[in-house]
Amino acid sequence: MVIAELVSIKSNAGACQKPVAGKSVAVATSATAIVAAEEAWKSNFSKLPQHSVFSPESVAQGEPYVAILKDGAWHVFGTLTKGAIGGTPQASICAVVGSVLATSHGQ
Repeated sequence: MVIAELVSIKSNAGACQKPVAGKSVAVATSATAIVAAEEAWKSNFSKLPQHSVFSPESVAQGEPYVAILKDGAWHVFGTLTKGAIGGTPQASICAVVGSVLATSHGQ
């Protein structure tokens, strides 16, 4: 049986435009998206330390992170080691403007 739990801290899901060919974007690479996600998780933890899923230790356990661009947003998620129980921090970052659309933690 799989139990899913999401801790959502910020959500602006409708605020992201798709990139337009030939125009620059704020977050052009997966590496930049991962850095933006890590900063968002750090900010969440500093504001709400009771959400330990965003602690530096928890974030480090999710490495390496992967970012996939879909519909104008980078979706960043971590890697669980084999046999691990739990989840990893997740984030969605708007490629065009660089805003954080959502942060969550899957378990």
